[in-house]
Amino acid sequence: MKKKLGIIVLVGIGLVNCMDVLGNRNLIVAVVQGNITKLDALLKEPGVQIDEPDQVGQTPLMWAVAKKDLDAVKKLIELKSSRIFAPLGASSSLH
Repeated sequence: MKKKLGIIVLVGIGLVNCMDVLGNRNLIVAVVQGNITKLDALLKEPGVQIDEPDQVGQTPLMWAVAKKDLDAVKKLIELKSSRIFAPLGASSSLH
C-alpha cells in the first residue's frame, strides 16, 4: 500500500509551516505534488520557511529541481531560496 502525501493548507492563520501526518511540511508537499496554486498561496504567507528540509534532508528547491518543475524552481529562487544549502551527507540542489 502506497502512502500518499497529503496537504493541509492552513494559510492566513499562522500555520503555514505545519506538517502533514507523514511529517512533510506543506511547502514540500505542494512542490512534490506539482501544485503551483498551493505553492503560490504558501509562498505569500509571512514566516514561510522556504529552506526547511524534509526528513531526508531535501529542501523545497531540491524537490522542485528533482521534479523538473521549472515554475516552482523560479518561484523559490525569486524568494531567495538557498541554492547551495545541503544537510550533512546530502546533495545540494546544484548537483
